[in-house]
Amino acid sequence: MSPELLTAIAAIFGSIAWPVAIIVVVIVMRREITHLLSRLEHVNFAGNGMSFNKAALKADIQDAAENLAESAETEATSTRRPALDLTMTALIDTDPVQAVVFSWRRLEQAMIELADAHNVWLDLRSARKSAEQLRGVGAISLEMAEVIKSLYSTYKSAMHSYNFALDKPSIEQYVLLTIETRDAILKMLSTKPGRSEPPAD
Repeated sequence: MSPELLTAIAAIFGSIAWPVAIIVVVIVMRREITHLLSRLEHVNFAGNGMSFNKAALKADIQDAAENLAESAETEATSTRRPALDLTMTALIDTDPVQAVVFSWRRLEQAMIELADAHNVWLDLRSARKSAEQLRGVGAISLEMAEVIKSLYSTYKSAMHSYNFALDKPSIEQYVLLTIETRDAILKMLSTKPGRSEPPAD
């Protein structure tokens, strides 16, 4: 096969690679994309950003709070409510988006540890799938899965928003919910055979 023909074939594959990749992403992530678009309020093409409906974001947080209160995981843990430390309080004041992102990442790490304990490879492309994976092996309850999905929705909105609309009390509630959810997951890990109590933060 001549170099010219190889170059032509490479050019053809190069020209179709991006459209195919986009189609694959849309197929795989269609539920995530649909959920995100349902909360979309405005698109800023010049600034390459989006803004999301504040009421929908608050509804996600409220749903998370209600499901967490009803979950078997929190019933089995201490009634002590988490509190914000000075560092997180300052982060919420100065960079609310990063406060949301940091809180979610810490929760996500606890989910990974729980999945490892159950010999599950967690699909981190979508926390909705991750939550269903954990529920599928009996690691978490239906209510806890819904908590994770709601918290993930807020995280995704923060990541893709050029004007994050949530007020300070709502962000504080979000952070506290992620802490409480993470604590419940770590508590479950500590009660598994062969595992010790996780160190305090």
